[in-house]
Amino acid sequence: MKTATFRSSMSSFRAIDPKWAWDEYNSNPQEPWDLKKAAHLYRRAAFAPGYGDLSRALEDGPAKTITALLTPPEGLGLFHSEYDTLLKDAARTQGWAGIRAWWLRRMMESPFPLEEKLTLFWHTHFAIAGDRVGDPALLTDYLIRLRQKCRDSWEDILAEVALHPTFLLSGGAPSHRKMAPNIHWAKVFCDHVALGPHNHRVLKPEEVARVWTGWFVLNKKLRFIPTERDTDPKTIFDQTGDLTVAELVQLVGRHPLSQEFIVRKLYQYFVSDEHSPPPALLRPLVELLETTNSVHAVVERILRSNLFFSPLAYRAKIKSPVELVVGLARSFESLIPTAPLGEELASAGQDLCNPPSFEGWPAGKHWIHQGTYLARKRLLKRIVGGPTAQSTLDPWKTAQKYQKASIRDFPKFLAELLYQHDLEPCVEEALQKRWNSLTQIRPFAPGQAAKILLTEFLLLPEYELT
Repeated sequence: MKTATFRSSMSSFRAIDPKWAWDEYNSNPQEPWDLKKAAHLYRRAAFAPGYGDLSRALEDGPAKTITALLTPPEGLGLFHSEYDTLLKDAARTQGWAGIRAWWLRRMMESPFPLEEKLTLFWHTHFAIAGDRVGDPALLTDYLIRLRQKCRDSWEDILAEVALHPTFLLSGGAPSHRKMAPNIHWAKVFCDHVALGPHNHRVLKPEEVARVWTGWFVLNKKLRFIPTERDTDPKTIFDQTGDLTVAELVQLVGRHPLSQEFIVRKLYQYFVSDEHSPPPALLRPLVELLETTNSVHAVVERILRSNLFFSPLAYRAKIKSPVELVVGLARSFESLIPTAPLGEELASAGQDLCNPPSFEGWPAGKHWIHQGTYLARKRLLKRIVGGPTAQSTLDPWKTAQKYQKASIRDFPKFLAELLYQHDLEPCVEEALQKRWNSLTQIRPFAPGQAAKILLTEFLLLPEYELT
């Protein structure tokens, strides 16, 4: 790609001035607000832009566009009420397949896509797996609660999940007895939920396990049995006493190491997962989380920042399978049949009901290897050109909506929508020649020719980048 993929060494990140990094981006002659930046914002915050999104963003400018993406739209409550009911019904009648299908459809249709992105972020963080929970209805309740809290404080989000039965069931720890504290589960909590690995000297799993004594999952509900409670003093960080789970959550949620752990993950999710940023670069975001107690505030600072719109972040991430297909649907304002899609995404490594380990789904280059790259491309090809009778994905019809459905304009329409003309001139020229050959076929079927050309665009390796 011409501008896309700026790859930098770790020294480049260490050289970044944190103040500059997190100061608000403003359009200027050196870094103007343009099609590339607008599309970059939508890919990270909303899966992908539609053509109308790009046009509106260019007119509105960065500040107004970001505010719109961050603000829950009018009517969101009604949308959630409808989709929560559909999700519950699907979980009851179709099990895991129903959950996958309706969550994917929700991502495609949500008027507040950033909320879905954050729900997916937290689902990856907590890595609660349906196969370990064993009850689709219980996992559905967890996902609904997670979505409701996804922009709140880290402490509130942790409290909501920690006292949900899926949290213990997924961790293989439905019982916490006084005489047998579950240290293995406590290590999972410390390493993957609370602070990150290699911090057992700061937060001791043995003490965490004792805090949890007395809690059980019985008949799919969280129960506290006082006689199984270890009432001896426990030490969590610098606090000692007969500490409760609520107090543990509060201490973890407010601890600087835990806040940095979450901020680092948000950085890797929204900015770049190629490198682990130095602590000094993250410090302003950690301080923001500490002072505002708001995940929303941290995400807003990231999305408005100079660093977010810099070459260090531009197309510096690889799409997950879900981002790949949901982004395609949203780009063409379409619905793709989600029941088979959920199964195909599971085969591609992202089963929405089952994160693969306590670390959640991988990121970055882990999504691309010999066994998955061709499968991802086959999936895109099937979605566009395969027998998907219920699919509304029609690139020619989308182009017609924006007065771009002509033999002259259609290739440019796809180049702007999908790549913002980042492709090398020789690649765009080859795609134009392919389109010219398709238009010579008689009788000319513009809808089918448009799908063939779209497939050619999607098969490019650059489409894997976000």
